[in-house]
Order: sequence, then structure tokens, then C-alpha cells
Amino acid sequence: MAVGLLTADIRRYQGTPRPFALTLLRGGSWAPATIPLALAAVVAVEVGTASAAATAVALLVVAALAAVSSRPWSEAVVAGFAPWAVVTLAGRPALAAVCGLVGAALVAETAVRRSGRTGPTPVEPALAAVAAGTVLLALAVAEPVLGLAGAVAAAVPACWLLAIQLERGGRRLADVARLALLVPVAGALALSPAKAVPVLLAAAVMYAADAVRLGRPEVGVGAAIAAQGLVAQVALGAGITGPAVGLALCVAAVVWAGLALVVADEWRLPFLVGAGSGLTVGLVTASTDPTTFANALLIAGGVAAAAGLTARRADLAHLGGAVCTVATGIHLATAGVTAAEPYAAPVAAQLLVAGWQARRRHPSVTSWSAYVPSVALLGGVAAVERFAGGAGWHALVAGVVGVVAVAVGGGRRLAGPMLVGTGLLVAVTVHESLGALAGVPTWGWLTLGGALLLGTGVALERSDTSPVEAGRRIVDVVGERFG
Repeated sequence: MAVGLLTADIRRYQGTPRPFALTLLRGGSWAPATIPLALAAVVAVEVGTASAAATAVALLVVAALAAVSSRPWSEAVVAGFAPWAVVTLAGRPALAAVCGLVGAALVAETAVRRSGRTGPTPVEPALAAVAAGTVLLALAVAEPVLGLAGAVAAAVPACWLLAIQLERGGRRLADVARLALLVPVAGALALSPAKAVPVLLAAAVMYAADAVRLGRPEVGVGAAIAAQGLVAQVALGAGITGPAVGLALCVAAVVWAGLALVVADEWRLPFLVGAGSGLTVGLVTASTDPTTFANALLIAGGVAAAAGLTARRADLAHLGGAVCTVATGIHLATAGVTAAEPYAAPVAAQLLVAGWQARRRHPSVTSWSAYVPSVALLGGVAAVERFAGGAGWHALVAGVVGVVAVAVGGGRRLAGPMLVGTGLLVAVTVHESLGALAGVPTWGWLTLGGALLLGTGVALERSDTSPVEAGRRIVDVVGERFG
């Protein structure tokens, strides 16, 4: 069958005469004959020898001939036969690993040659993916001989060398192999810390070396991802287990975020990815324990707030503050705190900062919208707790908030805090005084009210002012002198 297909192919050749060996190799470039011809030759060896090793060698030889021939559809032969050789030798792991590495190099070389011959097409990245997959398949088949640690360790330099080979065909081909390098990085997480740390460290170094050598910060993202596994394995080796590993990742993220501030702008991407991935994985890992999760949230919120302040982005800074507020609430709930003020205080503080920033940037913002929400929240919560029958210290909190609001509002001529603080003080004073004044007879209240009305009338008559006029003047003064 192979001879017949080859003969039919050669008869279709209409070009100039050429050497017999080249005629046998390239034939007439009849595309439908390429794959059947290759299959017939391999099946002949498989049936004739009944040897897995001979069949695997035949697969690689035919794939090499197809790659050299540059016939139509020869890439499909190379891409199919290389992993097929590995599967054929599944019962002989060591030989399968050797054939797989040779086959992967053959597929990678085919991708490089095709890239230089035809220009960028989707075929070359597909061939690069097959080459990387063949390497990983070969080392996976060799796991009984090499052991899991040996297979994972061998996959790191194998993928890196494959990326160097594919660089001759362009960065997009090499990046496929660099992406495949993340597979052994993930596999190293299943190893013990003593065996995983060298593998992860080697992967991180290789990614970083390529990033510096090629001047491509995006390649360093691989080093940032490998570094997360490295931190986790080092923590496990140090006796840190469970959710505490997530906290270690969050602490390391602070380091990556700090380094992102000091490196050149074009090299910030890997460190930012390291910080982001460390916080994400750390929060997920720490989420099984409320206290540890709250600590991780505090770190994440602090990093976000610091980043927002550094980049002068108020939205990011407030997001970090909100995360810290949630973390504080979790800590309070875990500790069994039931009072409302500790939960309201962080929110009020953030509202106060937000109002202060808004007033600085936009002087037209009034004190009512800038400062009153924080005063009303904390003071109002404390007052409501006291009115509902809470302990006396709730009234103390409300009173302190009211006094501070009145003092700051009066000193800085801020109408909102001053009036709201005054109202808060009056409400608390009246509530606290009701118990002591409950025994005052009715005639006493009437006498006091009458005296106040008489005094007010005398004052208005002496100033020749009506109550409406006096009220209007007060409003005008507050509007002119208070913001």
C-alpha cells in the first residue's frame, strides 16, 4: 500500500527533473497521499515486527521524513506521530521518555521551519502546543521510573529548553512552552516541601532569566505565579499549616507590592501580579478560619489602601478601607462583641475621611454632606442603643461624639457638625434627665415655661425685633459665617 501510494504520488509530478532521492522524499506533493502513506509505512512495521520499540522508532523516522519533505499535510503527520510514539511505549517508561523528548523536539522544529516559510498562521502555535504536550506526556509516562518528584523536576528544564528552541520561530511559539511550564509548577504543589522548593525555585529563576534576557516583563508573570507556590511550600516546611498558609501568602504579597513601588514602571507588572495572586490565593486559603480570614482581609485592605494613596486613587483607597472595615467586623463578631458602636466606628471614620477629602477637592461641598453622616452614624447608633435600654456608657459615647462635633464645628465654623452635635447633646441630656426630673410637679414645669416665655418677650421688645425677624437673622448669620 505504501509503495502504491508513493508511486501514484510520484506520477503526478510535473516539474523539472530532480535527483531520485528527492523524488522519493517529496513525491508529487499530492496532499491526499501524505497521511495514508505515512500510516501504511508505520503499520507495516508494527504488523511485521510486533515490537513496540520498533513501531515507536518507525513513527519517529516517518515523522522526521515528513518534516524534511515539506509535503502538504506533513505537519499533521509530525504532530500525530510524536505523541503516538510515547503511547506505544507506555509499557517501557524510560524509552517512552526518550522518544517523547525526541518527538517533541521534532514537532517544535517543524513549527519553527513552517513559521519561517509561511509566516504567522494558527498552525504554528498548535504545533508548539503539541510539542509541549508531548514533553509532558512523555514525563508523565516515565513517572513509574522517575517518580513523581523526578518527573516534575525534569519537566521544568524540558519545557524551558523547548521554549528556547521555539524562540527561533517567534515569541508566540516560545510563549506556548512557557505556558506549559506552569504545569510542573502546579504539579510541584503535590510534593513535599523539601522536594517542591527546588522545583519551584528553578521555575521562578528560569522565568525571571527569560524576562530579563528578552526584556519582556510579561514573561516575569510566570515567576510571580511560581513564587506563590514557593511561599506556600516554604511555609509548610516551616510548620505552618492550614489557613495560616493563606496568611503567609498575604504577608508575602505586601513584599511584592512594596517592590512594585521601587522598580521601574515597565517592570511593575510581575510584582503587581505577584501581589494580586498572593492576596487572592491567600484569602481563599485562609477562608476556612474566621480569625485568620479576618487577618488576611486586614492585610489585603491595607495593601489596597496604600496602593490607592500612592497612586492618588480615592476609589482604590476607600475600597481598601471598606475591606478593613469588614475584617474588623469579623474580628468583633468572632470575639462575641454585641454592642453596635465598635461596628459603626470604622464606617464612621471612613465616612469622615471621605468627607474631608471631598471638601478639600471641591470647596463647594457643604459640611452637611461632608461631616454630618459620620457624626450621625456613630452618635446616632450610640444614642439609639441608650434609648433602647442599653448601658450608661452608650450615652457617654453619644455625648462625647456630640461634644467633639460641637467643638470642631464651632471652632471651624461648620454648621452641620455643630447643629447635629447640639441636637445629639440635647437628646442625650433630656433622656438622661427624665429619670431625675420625673418627680417635679406640673406647676414647676409651667412656672419654668412661663419664665422662659417672659424672658424671651422682654428680650425681643428691647431689641425691637419680632420672633420671625430674629429667626431670619440667625439663619442669615449661620449661612454667612458657617459652611
